[in-house]
Amino acid sequence: MISRLDEKNEVLNIFLEEFKEKDRLIEQYEYKPLEFLAKTGSYYPPKLAEMFMDIYLQRVTRALWVGPRSGGKTHGLGDLAASLFLFKRFDVLISSGGEEQAKGTYARVTEVLGEKSDEMEKYIPTLTTQITKGLAGNWIRFTAASMRRVRGPHPGRGHGGVLILDEEGEMEEKIVKAVLGTGGTADPLIIIRSSTAHNIDGTFAELLDDYEKRGYKLYQWDAFDVCEKCTRRCEDCIPEFREDYCKGKAKNNSVLGWISLDYLFGMWEDETKEWFEVEMMGMRPSGATFVINREDFKTAVVDEVPFVPGAPGAFGIDWGFKGMAAVLATQLVGEKLRVFDRMSFHRRGIEEITTALKDWRKMYDINEVYGDSSHPFENDALQKADFIVHEVMFVSFKEAGAGAVKWFFEKERIEIPRDFKDVIDQMKKWRRDKHGKIVKKEDHFADALLCTMQKWWQKVRRKVGYMKVTRGKG
Repeated sequence: MISRLDEKNEVLNIFLEEFKEKDRLIEQYEYKPLEFLAKTGSYYPPKLAEMFMDIYLQRVTRALWVGPRSGGKTHGLGDLAASLFLFKRFDVLISSGGEEQAKGTYARVTEVLGEKSDEMEKYIPTLTTQITKGLAGNWIRFTAASMRRVRGPHPGRGHGGVLILDEEGEMEEKIVKAVLGTGGTADPLIIIRSSTAHNIDGTFAELLDDYEKRGYKLYQWDAFDVCEKCTRRCEDCIPEFREDYCKGKAKNNSVLGWISLDYLFGMWEDETKEWFEVEMMGMRPSGATFVINREDFKTAVVDEVPFVPGAPGAFGIDWGFKGMAAVLATQLVGEKLRVFDRMSFHRRGIEEITTALKDWRKMYDINEVYGDSSHPFENDALQKADFIVHEVMFVSFKEAGAGAVKWFFEKERIEIPRDFKDVIDQMKKWRRDKHGKIVKKEDHFADALLCTMQKWWQKVRRKVGYMKVTRGKG
């Protein structure tokens, strides 16, 4: 029979053995965290390895991360959080700009800290508990995007603390300030603010403007820093792709790079130049600018655009009464989107517009209309005239539609007759304000063309595979 004293001693021995195991783990990997993380599936290219160690060794305590989509930001934040918690006994507070980032960081932290043994279970955080305790009393906490949740925890009481803002570009200013306001008791305090630079304004954009004055170090990388090793011949590559973006980096990468080159080529083909530069190259958006680059009109404006019988077609309508109702007739001929006719109406009723469209239908044998949804009465009148009407919700589609129009211009897949001066002038004036919002002024033909994108965009997009290696988003 085992006495109560023996039972207590056995529990004490197990508890002490846990401390010994933890001490051995820390002794082995405290100064080699990347070696430890490699055992859990992490690969760090030289640029990211330097960034990781600068922060881990506290050579840098204010870090600004700007990386591409799927470029390893969330994964790296999870690794740093787990390593500073485990080896340096820091408190870690993680706030994410979206559910996807929150799940990604959480998954990575639990993967790292739950990998060694059952004993490590006490280190695994959950989204349902507020605090995860380490043996030194330190914790990791994931906060929801609410003021009440953020204001609770204060990392670093009695030891170091880490504040992590993952995808800050998606976070409200009041949440960012609330998170940053929790670090006053930590010594030392590490702050990592990470995102793609996809917004023109907001706290992350403001930090990018003067990060040096605020004492931050900028770490910036692009998709070619972390893509798979390229085996193609450079001379066979797209010149702009090779000279402006890759610059030979893909050739020098390890075979462990995780972003597929097929994915990068596909995104270059399918998306606009600005999307590619922001999302894949980690660049900042251009800000207040024209939607369509002026240079792209050189190939888009041609002497004539004849109607091609039998080719698929559609009419796009931007409704208006006090201003102008604009209508464009479009066809997809091969890889080219052709604007072959147009008309506009000033202070004209739906009866006159319907009659004109019926004439077009008879002339061109086109019966499909894409109309601005803000005028349901007019769209309903066209339906009663036996047109197939698709209502375009500008609230949800305008940005995607404008991006699609921009894509057709950039890829030299649109043609507009030179004598359509009213259409061309409005397209050239189509612009964004300093906040990146499309300005609602003299854009009737631009919006009419945008409406047709609901039909043509999906027809021309080439389907591509995404990442061959999934390493966690961010």
